[in-house]
Amino acid sequence: MADWLNVIARHHNEWVSIVRSFGCDEPEDIVQDMYLRIHQYVEPSRIITDDEVNKGFIWFTLRNLFLKDVTKYKCEQLKHYELQQEESSETQKQCLEVILGKLDTFVDSFDWYDKKLFTIYYKSEKSQRD
Repeated sequence: MADWLNVIARHHNEWVSIVRSFGCDEPEDIVQDMYLRIHQYVEPSRIITDDEVNKGFIWFTLRNLFLKDVTKYKCEQLKHYELQQEESSETQKQCLEVILGKLDTFVDSFDWYDKKLFTIYYKSEKSQRD
């Protein structure tokens, strides 16, 4: 780890506290991700001047990483919800088929005239009261 990252890491508890203030359940993960991102993409001169850390830069980096994680989590939840809806839809179709099968069996037990009346009203979607 570069010396300039050691300077940033001195404030580790503060970074964790900042991420926790965003409402994050796992602040350590985001802080670790911040260290990796800063090391990979940022020039030390943008963050450290005269051995002082630009806390505003770090705050924005942490916030953006947190928002990225929140968005990713919401997308995963949405995909999970859509999958549940599809499964639920299939279950509903299967239940409807079972109910219609039982209805057909029940209608078959009717006298021919009652069966004819039921079929006419069932297919026309009208009520006998109309």
